Amino acid sequence: MAKTWGAEFQMISEAVREIRRRPPLPQASAESLDEHARIIAHLQNILGLVATLPASQRPPADQWDEVLGPLWRLLFAKGADIDRYSLAKQWRPVLFEAGETDRYLRSTTAVAASARNFYHFDEALEYCREGRAAARGRPSAALANLINTEGIIHTCAGDFDSAQASFLDAEAMAQTLPEEELQKWAGLGRSDFLGQERLNRIDVLLRRGFASEGREKASVVAAARSALEEMETYPLDLGFRQLYLQDTAELAILEDRFAQAREILTQLYFDPQASGPYRFSLQASQSRLMSVAFSREGDWDGAYHWIRKAVRESVGQCYPAEEQFVLEQALLVLRGLHGAGASTREDLIRDLVRLLEEKDWYTGRSHARGVSLLAGRLAERLCNGGGWSVPMDVLQEAGLLHDIGKLRIPWSLLNKIAPLTPKEMDILREHARHGGDLLRAIGMPDVAEVVEQHHEAMDGSGYPEGRPPSDMAAVIAVCDAYEASVTPNRRYKEPKAKVTALAELVSGAGRIYHRDVVDALIQVVQADSR
Repeated sequence: MAKTWGAEFQMISEAVREIRRRPPLPQASAESLDEHARIIAHLQNILGLVATLPASQRPPADQWDEVLGPLWRLLFAKGADIDRYSLAKQWRPVLFEAGETDRYLRSTTAVAASARNFYHFDEALEYCREGRAAARGRPSAALANLINTEGIIHTCAGDFDSAQASFLDAEAMAQTLPEEELQKWAGLGRSDFLGQERLNRIDVLLRRGFASEGREKASVVAAARSALEEMETYPLDLGFRQLYLQDTAELAILEDRFAQAREILTQLYFDPQASGPYRFSLQASQSRLMSVAFSREGDWDGAYHWIRKAVRESVGQCYPAEEQFVLEQALLVLRGLHGAGASTREDLIRDLVRLLEEKDWYTGRSHARGVSLLAGRLAERLCNGGGWSVPMDVLQEAGLLHDIGKLRIPWSLLNKIAPLTPKEMDILREHARHGGDLLRAIGMPDVAEVVEQHHEAMDGSGYPEGRPPSDMAAVIAVCDAYEASVTPNRRYKEPKAKVTALAELVSGAGRIYHRDVVDALIQVVQADSR
């Protein structure tokens, strides 16, 4: 007898209603986070089961997608981008094999957008290519929406010519499609969809303007000004009108009209009724642009004040891809703030840690400082009695900054309570390499090397390179593992007893962890217990 799937469909429907009722994850209570984790784990189990079955035994894909399809945008709006990525990735092959092309394109768009937000541009563009191939050249609103996402991916990757081509392609396709089809698959009427593509092209011009100089910059700025003048009377809804006004402020910054830019941005920022397209907040974008305005005037303190706000605001319902732009500006501000030599390296590290605190309090403050202090104590023992020689200042700096690469990891993954999928674990592990890249970009190559290796293992089974760590990285590895075990945080609800944490490290000594460092840790913990 064929399975009816009625109970599972009811569960999925109720799960989506429950997610819709709950607050965004960054504002959720511990209880809500636990419940969200339970819901997501259950959805992953059901969709995983469906994907393993022959097509003849699966539930009706079109019926289920009426519930799942709208969930993708909802999850992003709730700050659960990693869940959108994992669930939509499970579901899209089912739609493809069922021949539900438009529905498949919608899920593919969601996965591509999430991959873009994780800096996986090649992966995201590959999903777009798969979507285009599945459409077989048939124009549709679902395909136009995918091509719009493709354009944003190219923009994030800095390929401005390809971005412009994608936005033009999406706009041309949308002009031929029925209003109701665009509303169903893109969530916008024709006028707003076309306005979106034109604003996207203006955004590309503005980003190109910031990246160019001389005659090229003058030409790009003139083109942006002309395009904005054309949009002045275009019938945009309130969300896109806010985006248009924000673009006028960005143009003012490019033209060195800083006071005017700040006036526009201040009005937008403090407007209680303002929200961007799809009801996403534009506050992170506005804070970032305020930072840009101050930085181009040379007021680095003002720029730093606003970029810290932008980092904090980008954790919530920020406009797609904004988190990447915020981080780019944050690095520029740090280089400007500390590049003149008036401040100390200690000031730079303090400001880096503060940025991470704005994104994730536990990682940025409690854990980082605990690792740094413990690393210093272990190094003293290793150097005084163990024959080691490590620069104490670099080691403790690496302790403070070992997780700085998590600035590039989605908040929803850093705080995910449900078991991580293998792909989610791979994304999380990228923080080590991201940390090295970020620190080299701001002139700290010595610390970057330690940070990049702090998850390497003595037997070469670690990451990212799969080779034994340096001595300093080996110290940070032990301190990181111990502090994460014994200190409470949002993911590990119950800290482990010190004796349990030490036993786990001892079991990995010589294989995962450096035996000398583990021995030094035992001595320090025993000394504290006396």
